[in-house]
Amino acid sequence: MTQGTYASLWAEENSAHKLYKWAKTQGLNPKSHDDFHMTLAYSRKRIKELHKKPIQFVDIFALPYRWRKFGSYLVLECSCYFAVEKHQEYRDMGCTYDFPDYIPHVTVNENYMGQLPPVLPDFDIHFDRLIIEELDLTK
Repeated sequence: MTQGTYASLWAEENSAHKLYKWAKTQGLNPKSHDDFHMTLAYSRKRIKELHKKPIQFVDIFALPYRWRKFGSYLVLECSCYFAVEKHQEYRDMGCTYDFPDYIPHVTVNENYMGQLPPVLPDFDIHFDRLIIEELDLTK
């Protein structure tokens, strides 16, 4: 049963490969190069209007600025004006959000038990796809 809405930006192929290779050289173990994305909305409320909002891709990019652990996830926090604006737009349309603050980030590792890496990538991450899908919260 569909109960919510999920929206995410997906890294373009060159950026995804670059981040994957870089993470490997740092001793990190990313799951896959084709899984780098930035969540814009994880709403427990279904918002049909999100599917109808077109988006034009110009040059959407994120600037990595800090590592953080969310539970057992190692994430790369990023500065991404587009993501912050879209997240707020979706909230204004009725999307819910489970956390007090929206932090644009890209998950690099799942089940990460190490210390925060000492080095950040020295390149931007570019995005070329926005995926909006229904979210099944019964799973």
